[in-house]
Amino acid sequence: MMKRDVVESMQRRMDSIIADRAGAAEASDKAPDAPSAADAFARLFRIVSNRDRSERDARRRLSDAGFSEEDVDRAVERARNAGILDDLRFADLLIRSRISQGRGRAGIERELADQGIDVDAVSGWPDEYFDDGRSELERALSLLDRKPPTAKNKREAAYRRLVGKGFSSSVASEAARTFAFSQLRED
Repeated sequence: MMKRDVVESMQRRMDSIIADRAGAAEASDKAPDAPSAADAFARLFRIVSNRDRSERDARRRLSDAGFSEEDVDRAVERARNAGILDDLRFADLLIRSRISQGRGRAGIERELADQGIDVDAVSGWPDEYFDDGRSELERALSLLDRKPPTAKNKREAAYRRLVGKGFSSSVASEAARTFAFSQLRED
């Protein structure tokens, strides 16, 4: 229900922003059927209607769709001004999603960097996001307890799983060693 309200609000914002589409088209030197900044904005709105995107991802998708750099810049600027694109909101959603998936801090930071978002700009990172009182090592061990590796070499398999989940190599190494030792004691 809440998502529908957000989409409707964004639609109203988009409608008000592109209301001057006819004026923008006549001011443009492009052919009448060439894509414009308004077309780019409409496309961007459809892209973010499915799920929130970073500005870098939105730019890439518009460029891949054949819009000029100038039209992409205008569309992104309008979307940013309308609150449709917001890298900090996107970062917050991404971080919370990845934490709920059991991802590690290093992997989350890498993913944010890949999206063009400076992790230092995210308010409260990492303290407010990892507020359950557990250390990164405890979270890694918890992940291994929930989903223990089934390979013959438990230590290597645990290490690979943790690194794949975004834990730093030092945390993954220590957690894999601890996990493998506890498995030996159980056997």
